[in-house]
Amino acid sequence: MRPRERAIREQLKMIADICRDSGVACLMNGDVENRDQALKLAEQYGTNGGMIAVAAEANSSCFRSEADGGLAPWEEVVHQYMKFCLDTENRFGNTKYLLNHLIPGKEPVYRAVQQSKNYQQLCEHLNHKALLEQAIDVDEKIGISDKQVEEHKLKQAQAKAEAKAVRKKRKNTEDDGGEQKKSRSLEDPADSSSLGEVENAPLSELKSEMAISA
Repeated sequence: MRPRERAIREQLKMIADICRDSGVACLMNGDVENRDQALKLAEQYGTNGGMIAVAAEANSSCFRSEADGGLAPWEEVVHQYMKFCLDTENRFGNTKYLLNHLIPGKEPVYRAVQQSKNYQQLCEHLNHKALLEQAIDVDEKIGISDKQVEEHKLKQAQAKAEAKAVRKKRKNTEDDGGEQKKSRSLEDPADSSSLGEVENAPLSELKSEMAISA
C-alpha cells in the first residue's frame, strides 16, 4: 500500500481473528485520523487498537476524544508546542521544522515562520506575547538572539572579505613575479646572444678556444 492509496481493510477482520486466536495483539494502521475513529474501527474489525501517524504530525490533538474537546485548532496546538520547546530549550532547527507541519501552508503566517531566525521572531510572528520574554531568554542561552545572529553575520562577512583580500594579494604577487622574470630576460640580451653564439659555433672553433685557454 502506498501513501497515495487508501487503507485496504478487506482482510483486516480475518487477520485480527488469527492474531487473537494466537494470543498476538493486532493494531491497524492507515487512514486513522483521530481517537474516536480508531476506537470505532477497532470495534468494527476486532483489532486491539489503531495507530495514528500522518494526522498526528499535522495536529497532535487528534488523540483527544470528542468528549474531551476533539480536534483543537492549529493555533492552540502550535502555542502549546512552542511552550514545550521553550521549556526544554529545544533545538531551534527542529522546532521550526515541526512548525512547518503544524501550521497550514495557506496561512499568512506560514512564510514568516519559515523565515524566522530565532524563538523571539517566532513568538512575534505567531503573536505569542505571553511567551516572548521566555523566548528572548532562551535565544540568549542557545546563542541565537537577534544580536548574536547579527554578530555572526558580521563575522562571516569579515572572514569572507579577508579571504578575498588574501586571494587578491596572492594573485598580485604571482603577477609581479612573472613580470620580474620577463623584465630580467629583456634587460640581459647580451647574455642570451652570447649563449646562442656558443651553441651555434663550429666544433673546430670551440676546440681552438679551449686549447688557447689551456
